[in-house]
Amino acid sequence: MSGEEEENAAELKIGD
Repeated sequence: MSGEEEENAAELKIGD
């Protein structure tokens, strides 16, 4: 997984 994708996943978890 690319660093950018990992950041996206983290943002989604925070926004949930």
